Amino acid sequence: MYGGTASWPVLRDALAAAMFDHDGSGLLQLADASDRRDRDGSYGQLNYAFPAIRCLDSQDDSSARRREAAGARLPHVRRFWAR
Repeated sequence: MYGGTASWPVLRDALAAAMFDHDGSGLLQLADASDRRDRDGSYGQLNYAFPAIRCLDSQDDSSARRREAAGARLPHVRRFWAR
């Protein structure tokens, strides 16, 4: 939960209701709030922007390393990546 320790009681209550009362509605409400889901079922723009922002902010170069390794194994495919 991104609300810090102040939001833990809400999560605790939702988990307890799901486990002991077989009522997952509290967890669904928390998921909808986290995903910025509106009452009409649409989602906020953050869900669409976050993967692109994370990709640009990431220091992880594993994709580039995998691409280079694949290019070394498949030189006939590597020429298409240069476009």
